[in-house]
Amino acid sequence: MRLLEQQVATVRPAPARIAQNTTPASSSCTHVFDDSVPRGTAFPYVVHFDLGAADLNGGNGLVVTEIRGTKPRFELGGMYVVRGRYTLASVGEAVVGFHLTAVRPGDGCTNGNGRDEQRVARGAGTFELAMRFTYVGRPRVTFYAHGQSEGGVYFGGGEFGSP
Repeated sequence: MRLLEQQVATVRPAPARIAQNTTPASSSCTHVFDDSVPRGTAFPYVVHFDLGAADLNGGNGLVVTEIRGTKPRFELGGMYVVRGRYTLASVGEAVVGFHLTAVRPGDGCTNGNGRDEQRVARGAGTFELAMRFTYVGRPRVTFYAHGQSEGGVYFGGGEFGSP
C-alpha cells in the first residue's frame, strides 16, 4: 500500500500547498506561491483574530480594525482583506504590506498581487490590503521604507496564530 500512496502523492499535490509553477525568487524558497486576489472578490465572513507581537518604531502605529475572508477563519487557500488605520512618523513615505512570515523552511516567496501593499505618506490614514494564504505562516501588517522594516504588528488565529 505504501507504493500506491507514493504514486498518488506524485499525481495529486498535497493540499497543504498551493504552488505556482515558476522559478523561486531566491535559493531559500522551494516554490513561488500565487497569492493573487481577483478584483471583485467577495469577503462574506468576518474573521476573528488575536493580536500578537508588535515592534513599531519612532511614533509609527498600525491598528487592524477588521478582517474579512472567503472562509470564516484563517485557512490555507482562503483570501482575506485586512482594514485598519496607520500613523507614519518615522519617515516621509513607506509601504504598508500584508504578508505571512513562513513557519516552514522553503515557504515564504509569493508573486505579489498588487493588493497586498499600499504606499502611504507621513501622517495618518487608512489601509485596505488583501492576499491569499498559500502556505502556513504568521500574518502581519508591516511598514517598509528604503528596503527595510519600519515596524509592524502580527495577528492571527488557529494554525495561523500570531507569535
